[in-house]
Amino acid sequence: MQPHVHGINKQTAVPTAAPAAPLVPTIPEAINGNMFEDSDDELCVQLLNEVENSELCKNDNNIMFEDSDDELCVQLLEEVENSELCKTNAKQQDMLEIAPNIFVENNPAETSNKSKRVHVGTTVGTKEKRKKAKLIEPATETSLLESNLFSIYNKKNRFIKKYNAYMIDYSITLKPVPGNLDIVSLNALLEDGLENMITNIKTITNFTDGDIVNMHADNPKFFSPISTGNMTSNISGQKILNKICSILTSDQSVNINETVFSFQVIIMPKGGKPKPSWEYLNLFTKNKRCVTEINNQDELCCPRAILVGLSYKTADILGHKLTDSQIKDLRNGRNNIQTRLTKQICQKLKIFDNRPFTYRDIENVEKLLNIQVKVVNVDNFCEIDYSGNENRIKIYLLKKNDHFHTIYSMPSFKERVYYCELCDTGYNNNKNKHVCKKGPGLKCKLCNEKYHIHDFRKEKIFCQECNRYCVDVECLRKHRNVCDKEYKCSGCNLIVQRNDHTHNSVCGYGKCHNCKQENIKLCLHECFMQRKIGKGGYCVEACVCNNKSSEKRKDCTFTTNYIFFDYEAQQNTGTHIPNLVIAHNFEGTKYVFSTDDVATANDKFCKWALSKDMKGTTYIAHNSKSYDTYFIIQYILKYMPTVKYEIIRNGTKVMMLEIKEGGLNIKFIDSLNFIQSKLSDFPKTFGLTEAKKGYFPHFFNTPENQCYIGPLPNKSYYGYNTMTTKQRTAFINWHDEMTNNNYTFNFKKELEEYCNSDVDILRRGCLELRKQFLDVCNIDPFKYITIASVCMAIYRQSDLSNSTIAVVQNVKKEKFSDESIKWLKSKILNGNKNIKHALNGGEAVICGAKVDGYDVSEKKVYQYHGCFWHGCPDCFNPNDTNPVNKHSMTDLYNNTIRRTTQLKENGYQVEELWSCKWRKHADYKQMMQYPDDVIEPLNPEMHFSEEELTLQN
Repeated sequence: MQPHVHGINKQTAVPTAAPAAPLVPTIPEAINGNMFEDSDDELCVQLLNEVENSELCKNDNNIMFEDSDDELCVQLLEEVENSELCKTNAKQQDMLEIAPNIFVENNPAETSNKSKRVHVGTTVGTKEKRKKAKLIEPATETSLLESNLFSIYNKKNRFIKKYNAYMIDYSITLKPVPGNLDIVSLNALLEDGLENMITNIKTITNFTDGDIVNMHADNPKFFSPISTGNMTSNISGQKILNKICSILTSDQSVNINETVFSFQVIIMPKGGKPKPSWEYLNLFTKNKRCVTEINNQDELCCPRAILVGLSYKTADILGHKLTDSQIKDLRNGRNNIQTRLTKQICQKLKIFDNRPFTYRDIENVEKLLNIQVKVVNVDNFCEIDYSGNENRIKIYLLKKNDHFHTIYSMPSFKERVYYCELCDTGYNNNKNKHVCKKGPGLKCKLCNEKYHIHDFRKEKIFCQECNRYCVDVECLRKHRNVCDKEYKCSGCNLIVQRNDHTHNSVCGYGKCHNCKQENIKLCLHECFMQRKIGKGGYCVEACVCNNKSSEKRKDCTFTTNYIFFDYEAQQNTGTHIPNLVIAHNFEGTKYVFSTDDVATANDKFCKWALSKDMKGTTYIAHNSKSYDTYFIIQYILKYMPTVKYEIIRNGTKVMMLEIKEGGLNIKFIDSLNFIQSKLSDFPKTFGLTEAKKGYFPHFFNTPENQCYIGPLPNKSYYGYNTMTTKQRTAFINWHDEMTNNNYTFNFKKELEEYCNSDVDILRRGCLELRKQFLDVCNIDPFKYITIASVCMAIYRQSDLSNSTIAVVQNVKKEKFSDESIKWLKSKILNGNKNIKHALNGGEAVICGAKVDGYDVSEKKVYQYHGCFWHGCPDCFNPNDTNPVNKHSMTDLYNNTIRRTTQLKENGYQVEELWSCKWRKHADYKQMMQYPDDVIEPLNPEMHFSEEELTLQN
């Protein structure tokens, strides 16, 4: 008996009859089936009710609703009424139906008979939720062989941006087979259906040569899904059918209607022509001089960049001995040397179609030139995206927006003194002290032999003489030589030389970081909060800040390096795009940055603000923690990805952004953290006069209105419906008065005057606040982050008495967590009522140490291991150091295993549980509903949902 696919057997692959199925649910089915399952929007429900009652539903055509982020729901009814769908006759239900392209916009000329896109948008509360209704229209009349035998349905679509991958599911439904068709024709038709599916996939994903496609076919009859494996362009319908038939035995049959075909398409990274927005390269080439820019008109920037990189390593390239002049021309792209060598590489690799190179092509270039290529991806925070096989000659490429350039100095690129090409780490300390984890000279610290590759979970061997763990018996044997020279101090966890006889006298001694006393016994030291001089005030002694000297004292913190700024942005697209930034310095000098054809306002401002000329400057904007600072961070991530910055956050609000690298010492802070009022209230608060009175239509700030000159815009552009009753009344009176006076509104002029007035008010208000603080307590508030930190500084400077507020050291006490008690309680509730724990008779001492729980009747020990305190190998890197007790995670884990082994060797049963496992346990949610038995300090981790905790662990 032959194996059977429904309509296909192993020998002939012949289609048989199968009941037809509808493409997608109709509108009433979509409503009853709650296809808007993620929405609770009343407007969407109302909309569906209207559509359900429309003529469209009476024609019983197919409409499918999916999530989206598009515009107004009113467009749905308009497009439905005007669509060809309503005019379609019932005969088209029997035609070939292929789902539309949902990833890319189709050419209208090519898709006039395809699906139409309509949009739904609504707002609920303060959160904007958007839905899209997608109309899937049947295809036009086609030949019998293409339409009347099968239908193809698009079941699910996903795009994963992180991996640049598409995942698309299809199914095929066979229809009744006419009796006048032969077996060969039927087989060809089914194969043609699969080919149509593949063609549709390639159209949706913009598939090009070098991209990877993989097909999974899943059917209840398959033991496991079958896969074609990764293919580039040679996938075909015949290969899919042959693959299905090859796994079937002679007596098996499969219903093709029950088979789901899942396609995964990965758009491989490529290098082509440079993109216009390549301004950030100027920062590297001008300031660092470590990147050679590749300017090409073809799609071969990748081999060009490799050749340029190779010219920094050797003058012998592809058998040509290049002179110094030729090397210079190669790097600068002159005299066609770069082009000729690039074509020679392509000929050797048999690449003749001038297509962009992928990482697979780079691998072939590495073999051809006997080099190693590493790709630094700017879009991935300048991490290495690709690293070839290890080779002495290493070429570094810089990739941004599918274009490659050459990095010829990694230390300069990473802004470090040294750079290890083996472990790709930059460092500034002594070159000879760098410990490379991939270097051939890496040795084990315990036996001084070649570094051991071992399983972290495997129990190590403890050396009683030096308090350290060895990897295995051989390591312990060779460890004797090291053990005779050094040991690990149990008091301070430091490695001490045995001939250092002074350590015992200094162990536990050190410098108090609070009162700055040195050589004191830290465990016995009683310290108090210290008085401290506030920041930014005038110096008491002669200094340039108090005009008593021409030189500035070293400890003087007084400064006038303040810049006040404000952003104006367009928001008509739903994304805030700055088109004007105005900044004032301390004296009031104005700097204007506006968007033009060359660069955006944000790029211009940030390039100026983050330059070396602005070292030590503090930038202040009102409500910058929730708005302006995000544009700065966006610029840093896009154009300065290697620069390290620090932020202090309060939730999602950026309280302070600071850049110290390169000696910049630039800070961005928020004036709202000091003055809790609107910027419009500053004139009244500080007694200031506004340079520009009135209101501004922020919603009128759109690209098409930039040159507008005419009557005052409509009231709706001012957002007056969000104003308070008093403000709204005042605005309406102002608007009516200006309109009656035939006021001419010049948008560009009004925008600059309004923004400049805001910055001027901000500057004068902040400087007035600063002046009052300096006059009263000689402290500059903008040297701090919030008004609370300013108050604490005033208290410590002026009102704190000596030896009044103690700085309490961490006191060791009996520690047990609420989670451990909950777990033991769950054991008690499940029948083990003899368990004693910290809150039930006290913890038992067994083998010299306490245990979490103990059942004396069964001689069973219960141990709950907190991942952080016991070095869980699933949650922490074994080489990390616990920041609290200063032990390495591998030592903590080995101590835990050693304790368990000790209990078992002494005849005790041991049941242990890690905290990450407990949080996934079935009893966890139930037990956490009980009142807390132990009041613990606040733990930020517990503010996450239980689902998030599961993902973390």
